[in-house]
Amino acid sequence: MSAKGRAAMKRFFIFLLIAAIYVPVMSSSQERPGSGDRPTKGRRTRSLGKDSISVSARSSSYRDTLGERILELRDSVTIIRGNVTITARRGYQFTERRVTHLIGDVTIVQEGLRMKGEEGEYQRDSDRAVLKRYVRITDEGWNVTCDRAVLFRATDTAWLLGNVVASDSTTTLQADSVIYERDRLTAEAFGRVVVTNRAEGFTVKGDHGFYFRDVREGMVDRNPHLIVDLESPEPATVDSDTMRFFPDSRRAIAYGRVKILKGNTVTQCDSAAIFDEESRAELYGQPLAKQENVSMKGTAMVLRYTDDEVDRIHLLGDALIEEKQADSLIIGRDSWIRGDTMVLFLRDNRVDSIRVLGNCSSEYYPVPRSRVESNYATGNKMFFHFVKDTLDYVKITGSSDGIYRYLDLREEETSDSLRSEADTSLSYRPFSKHADKVVYSAKRIEYFAKEKDIVLEDDAEVVYQNRTLLGDRIVYHSTLQLLDATGSPILIEGGDKFYGEEMAYDLESGVGVVKDGSTKFMQGYYNGEEVAKVADNVMKVWNSTYTTCDLKVPHYHFATREMKVYLKDKAVSGPIWLYIGNTPIFGLPFLANNIQKDRRSGILRPEFEFGITKSTGRFIRNFGYYWATNDYTDFTFIGDFNEDASFRLFARNRYKLRYHFTGNVDFSFLRDLANYRNEWDISSSHSQTLGEKFDLTSDLRFVSSDAAPSAINRIDDVENVVNRRIESKVSVRKSWSSIGFSASARRIQNLNIANPDAVRIQTEFPSVSLSIPSRNLYFGRETKRGEKPFLEKLLSGVRYSPGVSGKRATEKKQFEDKEVINGNLSLNFSSPRKLGFVNISPSLSMNNNYTRTQVTIEEHEEEQADSMVLVPASHTVVSDNVFTWRTGGLMKTNFYGTFYPEVGSLIGIRHTVTPSVGYSYQPPISGLDSRQSFSVRMDNVLDLKVRSGEKERKLSGVMIWNLSSSYNPKAPERRGWSNVSSRVNLRLFGASVSMTQTIEPYEWQLTNTTITSSVSLHGTHRFGAIGQAAAPELNVIASDTTGGSAVIVERPEEPEEESFEPPVAGDSWNLSLAFSYSKSQFGDARSTLNANGSFQLTKNWKISYSTTYDVQNRMLMGQNFSINRDLHCWQMSFSRQKLGDEWQYYFRINVKAHQEIYAESGRRGVGRGGFGTPFDY
Repeated sequence: MSAKGRAAMKRFFIFLLIAAIYVPVMSSSQERPGSGDRPTKGRRTRSLGKDSISVSARSSSYRDTLGERILELRDSVTIIRGNVTITARRGYQFTERRVTHLIGDVTIVQEGLRMKGEEGEYQRDSDRAVLKRYVRITDEGWNVTCDRAVLFRATDTAWLLGNVVASDSTTTLQADSVIYERDRLTAEAFGRVVVTNRAEGFTVKGDHGFYFRDVREGMVDRNPHLIVDLESPEPATVDSDTMRFFPDSRRAIAYGRVKILKGNTVTQCDSAAIFDEESRAELYGQPLAKQENVSMKGTAMVLRYTDDEVDRIHLLGDALIEEKQADSLIIGRDSWIRGDTMVLFLRDNRVDSIRVLGNCSSEYYPVPRSRVESNYATGNKMFFHFVKDTLDYVKITGSSDGIYRYLDLREEETSDSLRSEADTSLSYRPFSKHADKVVYSAKRIEYFAKEKDIVLEDDAEVVYQNRTLLGDRIVYHSTLQLLDATGSPILIEGGDKFYGEEMAYDLESGVGVVKDGSTKFMQGYYNGEEVAKVADNVMKVWNSTYTTCDLKVPHYHFATREMKVYLKDKAVSGPIWLYIGNTPIFGLPFLANNIQKDRRSGILRPEFEFGITKSTGRFIRNFGYYWATNDYTDFTFIGDFNEDASFRLFARNRYKLRYHFTGNVDFSFLRDLANYRNEWDISSSHSQTLGEKFDLTSDLRFVSSDAAPSAINRIDDVENVVNRRIESKVSVRKSWSSIGFSASARRIQNLNIANPDAVRIQTEFPSVSLSIPSRNLYFGRETKRGEKPFLEKLLSGVRYSPGVSGKRATEKKQFEDKEVINGNLSLNFSSPRKLGFVNISPSLSMNNNYTRTQVTIEEHEEEQADSMVLVPASHTVVSDNVFTWRTGGLMKTNFYGTFYPEVGSLIGIRHTVTPSVGYSYQPPISGLDSRQSFSVRMDNVLDLKVRSGEKERKLSGVMIWNLSSSYNPKAPERRGWSNVSSRVNLRLFGASVSMTQTIEPYEWQLTNTTITSSVSLHGTHRFGAIGQAAAPELNVIASDTTGGSAVIVERPEEPEEESFEPPVAGDSWNLSLAFSYSKSQFGDARSTLNANGSFQLTKNWKISYSTTYDVQNRMLMGQNFSINRDLHCWQMSFSRQKLGDEWQYYFRINVKAHQEIYAESGRRGVGRGGFGTPFDY
């Protein structure tokens, strides 16, 4: 090779050194070079000539030696056979052995081949010539020296033996022996083979090889060993299973366990090739290159170089560059780059930059100092720039994200476990466990290694501990732990979001500054020209505003020059003004707004009011305080005060311990200042789990007097004012696997009772019951296989259910006390059977009932026939124990009829008829006659199947008609059959009709009729031609919450002063009608019609109306009309109600989020359909 080729070969191995440090592998679609067959450039044609032989010399003579005749040839011995001529100075021809031994300047000539030696011989039978002693051969520019040579004339082959040295103009071949095929111009070398290319400066050694003279190519296939750049103090070497070289085309190929060594760089692969004319070199088959602590591996590697140096390296397929820490005591912190494809750009034999494509990832550990750091990143593309072999700049694009971790160490600390073991004065802090972590992502990431700054652009996000920063551009100064964000950044901390135009934030101290900042706590929006976070959970805001309106230009807001916000606690300001639009309305010296999200103690504001009236004078109503005692209980206190009239207090305590108990206690107290009396009302509800399937529940209520409910509750609290029944009850229930037990106590007090015969107080204490679930009568072991015995079959079909109960009940009237003690034992048997298509259910029940009644009457006067009669005191006790049993049975079956009319959407009708007959018998007991009765019943059910689009739908129970009656065979004539009961229910298309009638069976007269029906209608509407208008622009916080999409609303083509909007999604209107009618045989008919309807006129306007109409008297019993208007952050309502002949109204407008900011007129409670407890919270 030329000097240029030799320089290229040198550059190739310099490249391998650099690639081992910086380059991972890339795959290639090109075919790998292989040994293949011998090159077929073309064989030399040869002519053996005639097969005759001639031997001549200037003089000759015969002699006999050791019995063999020898012809001695002298001077100019010549042997000619075919195209081969052999000459020598003298010789000896052995006639019997047919061998001619030649001595002195032996020369063999065959066409262009010329062979010389000091001695030789020609063997006629084998037709071969042998040269010995300083053999020299020339053949068309190929010069050979060796110790011995054998020429086979027939095959045109020469066998060269001993210290063979063959050379042409560029290449020298050395070996122990060589077989030279002249017709193929191929030399096969054996033993200590050495091929040297003087032009390119490389040497190949091995145990066996070939050299193809016609194509000037060589191959070593046994233990080849290539040495390049022989003049270098550190020449490069290549070892492989097979090696081929092409000096003329400047190519070289090595394959099979290739190992390349240059200095301290070792490269291994399956095959390697260099194409010097194309300035390209390739390595295939999982190449791996190592130099000290740096390694490179992959699938393939392609190098490109110029005349002076390697300038580019392509790596394809699972590329990896890895650098281990130089300090052997540091483990687990290696830097690496990984990707599908890598391109290295070199300058002055140094890596200038690296470009990585596809599934890119890297982790970089800077040289450890007092701070241990790592930076892991991924992306679609990566770019690395180096300055003097040191990382300078990184750029990541695509779906990029990363994790920066750092750990600051004190002088006495180390993050290396091996170092802490070697130096016991150092304490060990594991990096993986204690390192702080900063997670970041963006569409584009830049890393400046010298400054250790990370720049994120386009959808940038940084997460540190519980803080997240979003923005168009974020700069993270890792050394200072500072964040700078621009482009409408958002800071999320602890679930709260902070918005602004620019942000600067200190991650370590949590202190930051926001320009044009805004945030939201609960329902309020806080804005400020400048917001500074000065401490944990403390912010200062300058030129700030507060509003609950989510529009960019709010309908109302509070404005102040300075505000201090204690996060999740309160916001406090100096002098503050309320603005409606841009108009100031009134000012306050300060504002303190609670922004806590959880339960907290404080004054209750929503219903608080105060004022002055003619009837009560000055008043304060619904002034309340809430006390969040702990996680398990709290208290609410609400009070009313009317000057010179009354003082009222309400207190509620709630408590709960999960999985154990829960409940509440309510206490109401009234002090009548005018009449100097007190009234109170106390109630409680409690539920507790005492154990497994063991529960206790109670509902208690007590009042101070009959007047307490009406005195304590306000007139608009209708339900509590009119309630005259005070009830308390306690119950305990316990269940076992087969037994259930319950015990209860109950007290009922009826208030304001004027009739002395009416019950005032009723009690039940105790009331106990023991129940056993129904079970079969067979107590033996169940047969699981084979046929069951007769007794098991019989008893398994019989079920029994016993029961025990008892109670003590009392009734207290004005002059009479009554006590009843009752105990009951019951046992029921049933045996359901099926006989053909008929279901039969015989039954037997036994009952023993004990009753003890005690009545005590006080002496009192009673009016009888317009005169007062004295009733004496008395005390009576009556006991009774009655045992009864009853037997009977029930038979029923089902009949089905199916019709397919195919009318419209109606596909089919199914009619189900269920007739049943029952019988009951009770024998005579304690002087009472026996009882028996027959019952009959007929149930009719219609089900429909309709087509809805392409699907079928079943409508069950469209019509249900029940007919029932009973017959007493012992009743007098025309009294045996009871009244026939008929009940018809019809449900279809959202309407329902129910009619119940009682019919006298002998005269077929209606004795009672009740009809109820209801229908609900709903739908949507659109009015006029519809245009489109953009909704008002939301503020930055509301836009982020809703996604910031523009909302399209509709309005009439000719809007009036107010632009109407379409109704909201769902029903735009609904109407409910309910009709009831009842008529008894001897009573008057009564019928009423109730109507309720609402009309969503637009998205924000709604009209509602309700009324009750007395059909019989043709009069309206009451009306209620209301209008509601949603004013975005405000709301307005107007109600007008008629009770009797009086119309009342109520108007109110208020801020939604702050109910205490309102204006009202009229009477509260009108149009609300009645109030519940005014103290609900």
